[in-house]
Amino acid sequence: MKLRKVSAALAATVITAGMLAGCSVTPAPEEESGPVELTFWSWLRNTDKVVEAFNESHENIQVKFEQIPGGADAITKVVNAARAGDAPDIFTVDYSVVSELATQGILQDISDLADEDIASSFPEGIASLVQFGGGTWSVPLDAGALQLFYRADRFEELGIDVPTTWDEYKTAAAAVIAADPNSRIGSSQALDTPALLSALAWQSGAQWASIDGEAWGLDLADEATVKAIDFQQELVDEGLVWTDPGNVLGQKAAAGTYLSLISGTWQAAGLATSFPDQAGLWRVAPVPTWDGKPASAMYGGSSYGITADSAHREAAYEFIKWMTQSPESIQARMGDGGASLLPAATDLIPTAAASYDPAFYGGQDIYAEAQASLESINPGWVWNPATSVTNTALLDAVNKWKASGGVLSDSLEAVTATTEANLTSRGIAVAD
Repeated sequence: MKLRKVSAALAATVITAGMLAGCSVTPAPEEESGPVELTFWSWLRNTDKVVEAFNESHENIQVKFEQIPGGADAITKVVNAARAGDAPDIFTVDYSVVSELATQGILQDISDLADEDIASSFPEGIASLVQFGGGTWSVPLDAGALQLFYRADRFEELGIDVPTTWDEYKTAAAAVIAADPNSRIGSSQALDTPALLSALAWQSGAQWASIDGEAWGLDLADEATVKAIDFQQELVDEGLVWTDPGNVLGQKAAAGTYLSLISGTWQAAGLATSFPDQAGLWRVAPVPTWDGKPASAMYGGSSYGITADSAHREAAYEFIKWMTQSPESIQARMGDGGASLLPAATDLIPTAAASYDPAFYGGQDIYAEAQASLESINPGWVWNPATSVTNTALLDAVNKWKASGGVLSDSLEAVTATTEANLTSRGIAVAD
């Protein structure tokens, strides 16, 4: 049975799942001649170019890269490889699953290697996503700060001001319909996308998870979350937003009747790629808030972790540090202009901005907007170790609401209970 190292605060939450053990040691480095060879898995765009640039500039470390599918498939692949004793040294970790993989013993605690860099290079709102339970479990790459993307030409045509508050957003939504019944300000995508719904709750001031000593605290039914979800339901119930599936929304966006969307900073390149004929018509603004004061959250974003079985943790961290904190890495990733990565290390944002052509946004400095959103992210958010279960429960609640009506936020207590039950069944302590 393989041995895992976990921090004291997380020790009580680690699961026995075939590949875990009660005692722990850090794998001993292997004696090698020549350069250290690392294995690395990722699904992120242009990672092959990043690895190529690293290998060309580092003689002491060479990285073998494997492109893997993203999303849930990536996590399944990594977990299965860890159980089989065939995990890579390094892999890409979505922020939402860092705690899940840490409590399964798949990620090494890299506090001794990374803490100083994280403290000096990353905002608090980002650092909290990879540091919890007394450990540091991965290193941030990018930030999917929540923003509003909108058709500036259509807003001007219809006499709509860009909303800065949620009340203004609702007023603008009604004004759009009054001026053009065939258009809508946006869609109900938040209610169909747990990650976006989480981001809106976070932006509203919620903190769904916390660690109290060695136990996890959960509260998905707090006032901030209820407020955010109730508002999204009001937009749907009053017919103020589109409720079509994604493929139909794409058609409406192509036709110019889908006037804005709330998404992460990564969406900038996606819109430009999907609707090249709309170049110059789109702009970016801060996401609306309840009081008009800047407040954002994370919708998407990735980090890099070192697996517990890696015998090359120092070399692996050297590679991770280069990928996340060097201008050369950012330039390699954005070289073809098809990405709009917002580096989590704020000192690298000018490098990314210089590599991106803002013509699609009428020359607007979208990276200045993105950095402002990044700096306004509410700190302290931690993803719980059963986020996949939470997301499934949220989707189930949405589907029941669509079928039966009622108040969607009434289901939040049940979502919390479902998540707590999963954690308890896995031997993870849950605070009272």
